[in-house]
Amino acid sequence: MEFKQLEVYVKLVELKSFSDAAKALGISQPTVSVIIKNLENDLNSELITRSTREVEVTKKGEELFEKALDLLKQRDNIIYEFRGINNKKINIGASSIPSEFLLPDYLKDFKNEYEDTKTAVYESNSKTVIQKVKDYELDVGFVGMKEEIKNLKYIPIYKDQLVFIATNDKYHRDLIAQKPSVKRLLEEPLILREEGSGTNELFKKLLKKLDMDLSDINISLRANRSELIKKMVKDNLGSAFVSKLSINHIQSDEFITYDIDIDTSRNFYLIYNKNYPKNSEIECFVEFIKDKINK
Repeated sequence: MEFKQLEVYVKLVELKSFSDAAKALGISQPTVSVIIKNLENDLNSELITRSTREVEVTKKGEELFEKALDLLKQRDNIIYEFRGINNKKINIGASSIPSEFLLPDYLKDFKNEYEDTKTAVYESNSKTVIQKVKDYELDVGFVGMKEEIKNLKYIPIYKDQLVFIATNDKYHRDLIAQKPSVKRLLEEPLILREEGSGTNELFKKLLKKLDMDLSDINISLRANRSELIKKMVKDNLGSAFVSKLSINHIQSDEFITYDIDIDTSRNFYLIYNKNYPKNSEIECFVEFIKDKINK
């Protein structure tokens, strides 16, 4: 029996659905089924009753659920204790937009007040940061999307939305002058963020509102940073739907922007694991950021 099996089992019992558990864990539904079957074999016990409607937990399964919660919590506490959480160092993860446009000011103010506390910043896409905070590889994260994971706490810190940007040439000026619909803009060659990016997830939600998906658009390129996308747009390699926060600071005539008429608002979040120790450097940092955003 492994902790991974218990994590999958707990998620399955909580959600009462193989497909929902698989989605929440970022794995396939057949993988969930195999893990649960192996766990039942390891324990020589039937844990769930499978039906066409929902998962039903057996008496043995209910007993294991409670014990699994306790074991996972003990594991979390041990990880925190032995990874040196109280060594006055905070490992921070951030997706590309928060790392460029939100985190620097937060860190500057935090270091002014807590100069003895060291910080290390790891940049990746939102999905990766969320997973690393969940797995205790990072202490806190700044991300542009939300995934329902039991032990993670999400604090909204900034509201953002998508805007359309294009090269500032005659073709695109004429296009924008016509006040085009979003569907018309989606006919243009587009540069997208990579899978796992919060901006990419938001863009896919926009497509869903229009009963479209990625197969319906002309994807010119993909890039893993907003700054790279803006450079590509300036070089006329395609147009893009980008975070408004990422262009607010730019005063440039090299590309044009257009506010679309469909709601694409989303939050950037500070995330942390609810099981972090009280009175730790992590708690100090979280409370500092909460005070900043409430002022």
